[in-house]
This record gives sequence, C-alpha cells and structure tokens, in this order.
Amino acid sequence: MQRTKVSEWLLSLGHDNVSDIEVTIRNEKYIGARYTSKHHGDYEFLYLLGTLPKCYIRQRKTVFRFDYDSRDWYVACYWQQDQLSRFHPFGKTFMISPWSVPDRTRIDQYERYTYTRVPATILEV
Repeated sequence: MQRTKVSEWLLSLGHDNVSDIEVTIRNEKYIGARYTSKHHGDYEFLYLLGTLPKCYIRQRKTVFRFDYDSRDWYVACYWQQDQLSRFHPFGKTFMISPWSVPDRTRIDQYERYTYTRVPATILEV
C-alpha cells in the first residue's frame, strides 16, 4: 500500500510522529503522511502524493485552512516531475506546512494583496 511506503520512508529519514493521512482540498483528495521534523525544530509537515492543487496552480498566493487549526498552511515545496529519485521516490509530491512566526502575524500581513484562503480537511487513516 502506497501510504505505508510513504510513512516508512519518512521514518527511515529520522522523522517523528509519522501518521498516514488523506487530505481533501476543494474536492481533490491526496494521500500521504503527516510528520514532525527534528531537523527543522519539531516543525509539522504534510507530505502529499500527486500534482499540486488546481487552486494553487491558478493562484500561487493561496493558503489552506484546516478546521482544527487557525494557522495558514502553505505549499512549502514541491516536486512535479514523474521521474523518481532517491529524494523523490514517489514522483509528483508536495509538502504543506503551517505558517508559524514568533509574532503570530499572518502569512500575508505585509503583502499588497490578501492571499486566497481555501478550506481543507485532514483524515487520519
């Protein structure tokens, strides 16, 4: 099963609190894993398989809002090529992470235009 492979791979890299998830963003479903990274100060990431969400492709200044969390979640990085590599063993993937700064300002606090906020859900599987 793909989800197990994602979790096992993340665990092999030394990440903690790894759990399989399914994320829904505007009727698009993604499978992947949630984890925290010691390498980045116990920061939380969602590692998702597939192409970037259509709403993000249309407008890069898009963040996601999960119902359990008041933070803005943004696309932290992505790999959108089909070729597999040691660092991208699943092909097309992207990572979402919460915007978290010490003064708790929003991601678009100092931007000229407000980011688009898109509701999203996470289901632990």
